[in-house]
Amino acid sequence: MNQIISKGLMRILLAGVFICAHAASKAQTLLSGPDFTLGGFKLAQVHKGESTYDPYVLQRAFSFGYDEPVREGLVDLRISINEAGKVTAVEVLDGFYDAAFLELAVKGMQESTFTPATVAGAAVAWPKLDMRIIERGAFAPGISEDLKTEYTNLLRLVSDKKFAEAETLAKLLLATKAVYLFEYALIQDQLTNIYIATERPHEALIASRNATARSMAVRPSVRPDSRIKVNDSLYTDEFLDLASYGIAMKKRFVLALANNQTGEALQVYKILESKANVGNDPSLLADLTPKVAELNQALNLEQPIGSTVKLIHGSWSFVTSTRRVMGITGLQGSVDYIDMVCANSAKKRLAFKNDFEWKIPDALKNCTLEFQGNADSQFLLYEYLN
Repeated sequence: MNQIISKGLMRILLAGVFICAHAASKAQTLLSGPDFTLGGFKLAQVHKGESTYDPYVLQRAFSFGYDEPVREGLVDLRISINEAGKVTAVEVLDGFYDAAFLELAVKGMQESTFTPATVAGAAVAWPKLDMRIIERGAFAPGISEDLKTEYTNLLRLVSDKKFAEAETLAKLLLATKAVYLFEYALIQDQLTNIYIATERPHEALIASRNATARSMAVRPSVRPDSRIKVNDSLYTDEFLDLASYGIAMKKRFVLALANNQTGEALQVYKILESKANVGNDPSLLADLTPKVAELNQALNLEQPIGSTVKLIHGSWSFVTSTRRVMGITGLQGSVDYIDMVCANSAKKRLAFKNDFEWKIPDALKNCTLEFQGNADSQFLLYEYLN
């Protein structure tokens, strides 16, 4: 494992006590995040420790009854919420959408309300909450006719190592040609290859996360007069079919492991393990099981494990492993907050400090740290055994 250091880093263990920059009193208390309550979207998934790009996934489920394709959509937003639970700002980060869907997504979020964030029982504002909105139709995975030739060209450019041309084409196809989220995922997987080849590991992992994203698919109801028949078995929870998903997830595992994203690597392996059991396909785990054994062995040793964190679009998600003590040092840029999302707890916000350590309480399980700050800011994040 790379970036393993000695235990000489200053130890400031806060056994279950977290520093918060926005405490309402002199007592240093933890800020509890807002909960989504109303709005124009059906809540499809609340982030509970999974390594997805965003903490919330909202879905507008609808049906298609047209001969011509209707573009599916995905948009990543960053919103600010005031102490009354009202949305005060909406920033578009990234996505896959047409103008109509983007307008619906922004408008729907602007009209949504939240249970306010609190500190010491008092309502407070909560800036910078990332959300993902998905609009998906009742289509089986497949490539549209308009995209086939261009996608073949993209594969050729990647194969010929013409990565600058390939990246330009991939982004153009996402903006103008791709219709389905299946196509979005395929192109994101090629962007993963491009970023790996051009030595951009953080961008590669983000693209890999996008390629293997889950929609937690809300099955849309098809109108009685629709000419489209839904094959429910082909309408997967992921954007990709099982075979493509398995290949893309194995790539994500390798990327996470290479970047010392230890918890994410273990999480991806667990998902692949469940897919292998359901599909009776042990090949999904080929070559990965020994690497997981090595990782678990490293996690049980005293040596700290370090990774470089880079804020893409001003944020980065880090899934914690079995280790509970975290350390931060080497800051370049500016980081505002650490949002902590655990399976058995509401979202919590911590202040970010350089040259700082804390312990995640043992009672909190399956936690993800979501760092927010200026785009491209970097620091070293260490996991300690004790």
